[in-house]
Amino acid sequence: MLRKRAAIAIETLAENKIVASSVVHPSNDKTPLVSVVICTYNRPDYLAKAIASVIGGTYSNVEIIVSANVDSADTRAVVQSFNDSRIRYRWNATNLGIAGNHIAAFREMTANLFAVLNDDDEWERGLLSGLVPLLADDNVVVAFCDHHIIDAQGRIDAHETELNTRRWKRDSLRAGIHMPFFTIGLVQQSIPMVMGAVIKTNAVELTDFPPDAGPHYDLSLTYLAARTGKGASYLPERLVRYRVHPTAQTASQSPENSASSKYIYSRLLNDPQLREYHAVFRARYVEAQVAHGMALLRQGSAREARNELASAMRSGFNARAAFALLLSFLGTGFVRGTITVYARLRHLANRVIMLDG
Repeated sequence: MLRKRAAIAIETLAENKIVASSVVHPSNDKTPLVSVVICTYNRPDYLAKAIASVIGGTYSNVEIIVSANVDSADTRAVVQSFNDSRIRYRWNATNLGIAGNHIAAFREMTANLFAVLNDDDEWERGLLSGLVPLLADDNVVVAFCDHHIIDAQGRIDAHETELNTRRWKRDSLRAGIHMPFFTIGLVQQSIPMVMGAVIKTNAVELTDFPPDAGPHYDLSLTYLAARTGKGASYLPERLVRYRVHPTAQTASQSPENSASSKYIYSRLLNDPQLREYHAVFRARYVEAQVAHGMALLRQGSAREARNELASAMRSGFNARAAFALLLSFLGTGFVRGTITVYARLRHLANRVIMLDG
């Protein structure tokens, strides 16, 4: 189907953009415009569902910016198939990475409010209708909600959903405004910033949002909004469907992911406003170093891994770092197999802790 769409897609290309519609949807002057950013990379089937979830929502005054890390006929075909004037499509000449792609998309925004939706997730119909009114308060810069967990086929996993809500402490989070929101945003990380939140555009200094933010660009956005000292308002409803699938899980073990984690925690450690959380962020920075060392080991970069792990050990004894450092002197095949088994055991242990909690 996508190949057929691609064959008939309108090839109107100008300055890396396609405006993909002829059907005009009148805006509602009583509601503020919201820029919805959907960044994508070769996932046309999921992308179609993500866009449809915005188009089908009860809040119509949106501009939808679909930003492809690299242009593809399938992605263009998906955008064109909606024939909706609210959608704008852009792409990058080269792969800019996940944060770089978002930075490029943010430059296209024209609204005073914006929201980010992952290309493999979906909104419930009432997400924007529920969150946008909370931002009428001048002291609120972010409005957010809870979310479901779905599998690759889109089926809700009720058990995993409950565990996830507890993991991010939204089960005990009171509804309403939290100001400031350093604790819930940066320590508990309760805010699903890039799928279940609406943000005031002028509250985030996007010029201070570098590509180094990487896969943890969501935490970087939370930090930029939180440092305003204003509030985040919580609506305790599940208005998003967050998809868990093998591609996302693999990405979480990449060196890019751990390098991104190191970057954001180094920023948090250097912000005087966050001095009271220094011990928490220091511990997480060290864990990011260890994760980075193990990711480097997994890809066969033993020397770089040893340097990273040794640096982590200088902050104090760390059993994971010591274990990984020992592995770095063994054969690559043995190392990869051992790390895989270790990761599975650690994941199982974490699940047991969540169930007991």
